[in-house]
Amino acid sequence: MNERGRACDENFDAIGRWREKDESNQTIAAAATLPDGTTVNGPDELKKLLLARKDDFTRGLADKLPTHALPGQISAFHIEVLAIAPEAVFRSGELPPVHGDPFDRLLAAQALIGPFKFLTPDPPFRAYGVDCIW
Repeated sequence: MNERGRACDENFDAIGRWREKDESNQTIAAAATLPDGTTVNGPDELKKLLLARKDDFTRGLADKLPTHALPGQISAFHIEVLAIAPEAVFRSGELPPVHGDPFDRLLAAQALIGPFKFLTPDPPFRAYGVDCIW
């Protein structure tokens, strides 16, 4: 587990229960030092740090999400992966929750700023003003 992971989930056991001590009755050290030298201790401090650095987090998410969300074999299908624009991440947070899935709101925001046509029969996308085919 990397440092950011330790700060985020070290206090949770294997089935998601919060704990202060591990199986050996030792106090859990959820402190982590990030690459820039910042130290955080536990998920609350990590959350505060991410909120304070919202722009950096959003740009990093937009940059790395396609790499982690898509299988490595996608190139075998000759599909071009479009990068998610940081503006789409910000815009998705401003969209009303017409669509219950936050990732779908991110796709809608990307289509709106693209502008891209979206191939879907899913009606909520039209409610956002996305140009849909189907």
